[in-house]
Amino acid sequence: MRKILLSIVVVFFISGLFIAVFSSGLVLAESVGDSWNSKSSMPQARGGLGVVVVGDKIYAVGGKTVEGFVGSNERYDPKLDTWVTLESMPTARAYFAIASYQNKIYCVGGLNAAGISSVTEVYDTASGSWSTKASLPVKGKNLQGHVVDGKIFVIEGYNLFMYEPNTDVWTKKTSIPANSLAGSVYVASAVIDSDIVVTSKTKVMIYDANTDTWREGTKPPSEISQGVSGATTGVCAPKRIYTIGAITTKEEWWQHGYNSQGSEREGQISPGYVTSIVPVVMVYDPVKGTWSNVNMGMNRVDFGVAVIDDILYVIGGYMILIGETSVTVDVNEFVAGVTYWGEYRVVSKQFVAPESVVGEPCSWNWQYVPVGYKVTTAGNVVSPSNHSPGESAGVELSLTAPIIAGLVLIVGIATTGLFFYFRKNTLKNGTSA
Repeated sequence: MRKILLSIVVVFFISGLFIAVFSSGLVLAESVGDSWNSKSSMPQARGGLGVVVVGDKIYAVGGKTVEGFVGSNERYDPKLDTWVTLESMPTARAYFAIASYQNKIYCVGGLNAAGISSVTEVYDTASGSWSTKASLPVKGKNLQGHVVDGKIFVIEGYNLFMYEPNTDVWTKKTSIPANSLAGSVYVASAVIDSDIVVTSKTKVMIYDANTDTWREGTKPPSEISQGVSGATTGVCAPKRIYTIGAITTKEEWWQHGYNSQGSEREGQISPGYVTSIVPVVMVYDPVKGTWSNVNMGMNRVDFGVAVIDDILYVIGGYMILIGETSVTVDVNEFVAGVTYWGEYRVVSKQFVAPESVVGEPCSWNWQYVPVGYKVTTAGNVVSPSNHSPGESAGVELSLTAPIIAGLVLIVGIATTGLFFYFRKNTLKNGTSA
């Protein structure tokens, strides 16, 4: 009997050791998405800046402060949540195209103190130095820049240009189809696979870099007036395009009175309307071609967006100041009983309505963890299921879980076998005795 107990203890000790060794591979993944987090602010407040990722760092370049245009170059480390100031861009400017390729940052065009520019300047992150390359064929502001298959694409209005870094040559590509950007001062764009997805005020246009052709995507749910896009890859969060920006609304003033027969009537009165800027985050599913909205945690415009490990960082920009506006207007008011039919008289009345305006630049750095983002209990990222925004992400086990289950099963079978083996021998010995 003692041999049986000793054998069971030894087997369970070994099984416990096996589980302790291999349990580090048991990865429990849980959804932690759809959250905004305030991170360390930039050293310098500015809007209209360029933001780009090189390796595991984010670079914030150029922009405009309350004093004017700047060439500031600051690097952010998301792991340490710290900023470092680097050598400034030679041409101080804002609203330019920015893209990174082979550890170099390309800044193209934009707006500076002298006007609209076409200059191309390149920052080498390894040497910490700037150089000048071939200028964009046209001058442009509010530009978008992206890298696809080792080439840099710059969107300027309806025009699309491609830059070859190895030869320092610009090439004109197929323009965005006419009228697809009608009414859009700004466009937002991001890259998914080999496609450049451009979101304008009322349309989505998709450029296939392999065929140099455009096709139309699903119309956005709201007429976004300005914004910036960032794409998640599907590795740590579902593959989506996040367009973060603002919708501009106009609240009209209307007078209310009565005609001579006593019926209600309406008519627009001066000054017409007040403007309100409403922040929004619109999410585009490039596979299904569907849109959804997520929680918006900020009030600002003209910021930069960078994506690292499928987490978005929204940096800088101008604050949106929300308040109220009082307007005094003349209203035709109907007064009954003055004459047989009554009469109208002009009176002054004051109305109050919400209004928002663009304020000073900020240095805020806000992190957005997308819906469906997954981390493990050990802090290591694992691939998530392709959940749509709003769906429950649930919980997932890594592939090491079945391995551990198999080990436990083997140990259990071995323990049972040993038990019956020693029991049989014990009974046999007892019978022999």
